[in-house]
Amino acid sequence: MLSGLEELNLCVGYKNNNEVITDYPFDQNILNTAEPIYQTFDGWTDDISTVKSFENLPDNAQSYIKAIEDFIEVPITFISVGPERTENIII
Repeated sequence: MLSGLEELNLCVGYKNNNEVITDYPFDQNILNTAEPIYQTFDGWTDDISTVKSFENLPDNAQSYIKAIEDFIEVPITFISVGPERTENIII
């Protein structure tokens, strides 16, 4: 799904009245006026549907996944590389 995109954005916070919020703003008033803060990553064009290990993913895909892990502070254990049930990588 993400292959072929030139850039990928990861929302890492929200700016509201010069205050940066790093958690999702549950208050609808804040959410409606907040500006998302994105970290931008280079995309990749490789077809990854046959990739079976994290190490064989394109470098940009690995960087994007690691950034998500760092941001949410939870290890990612499964990566889907296609629509079929067998098109998954277990880390």
